[in-house]
Amino acid sequence: MGEEECVFVINGDEYATSSTSVTLITECKSPTRMRFSNDLDALSKADRTNFETPYGWTIAGTNGTNTVYAEFDDGKKVVQTSDDIEYAGIVVCGNGVVE
Repeated sequence: MGEEECVFVINGDEYATSSTSVTLITECKSPTRMRFSNDLDALSKADRTNFETPYGWTIAGTNGTNTVYAEFDDGKKVVQTSDDIEYAGIVVCGNGVVE
């Protein structure tokens, strides 16, 4: 299991969201466990869970770029990766509608 064998995206690789609730989608060759964190330094302390995809997650929710860090392992090798999504608590469309 190498980085080239593990693709991880937030909300189907959308650029932005107005919700802190997101869906993490992972395609990996053979992971058995995974863990996520909104903070790289906290990733190694996060609880591991059995691999599943899609997986519901809550981003930090600060306006601007929010990063989710991921770690996948198959019992032999560990792969770390991350993805970003832009967060805006309120999205105002061009017609003035708040979404």
